[in-house]
Amino acid sequence: MRGNPFCLLLLLLPVVLSRAASADDFNVAFQPPPGWSPVPMEGSRAFSPPGLPPGTFMLLIVSQAETLAAQTFRAWYDRQLAKSDLQIVERGEVMASSANELQLLVTTQTAQDPQAGRIRVIFYGISAGQQAALAVMMTNSDALTQQHMSAVRAFFDSLSFAGAPPAP
Repeated sequence: MRGNPFCLLLLLLPVVLSRAASADDFNVAFQPPPGWSPVPMEGSRAFSPPGLPPGTFMLLIVSQAETLAAQTFRAWYDRQLAKSDLQIVERGEVMASSANELQLLVTTQTAQDPQAGRIRVIFYGISAGQQAALAVMMTNSDALTQQHMSAVRAFFDSLSFAGAPPAP
């Protein structure tokens, strides 16, 4: 019997999501997709869509805001990608753009896992001033990607910084 790939992913993703966050210090505003359920994950906020077929998973994860300090947004983003414990087998090009006064960095990568199989990962970084945060979409199902991509895009588009900048 195969293990639960969803539980495995929770163990594999210490990407940037290591600091414990409370509602008061999270500093990233977003709108979860309607009907998606919160998934407990220390130091971040995570959501999963309803009605997942057996053996599949899909997660949207957002980290709390961090201060860039003396580093560039691109250097911070590259370091976040390097922190992933996923076994990456394909790396997409990092695309830079801006929208709603935010700098954006986005890339798609493919990972391979013995239990979950092929995992598509979208890393979506946002920055404004000295603040930066990372959102991640992960799934092991192309059908789920197609089914939920409009909700994923709306989630990414809803990201912004809330409150005062985080402490360095």
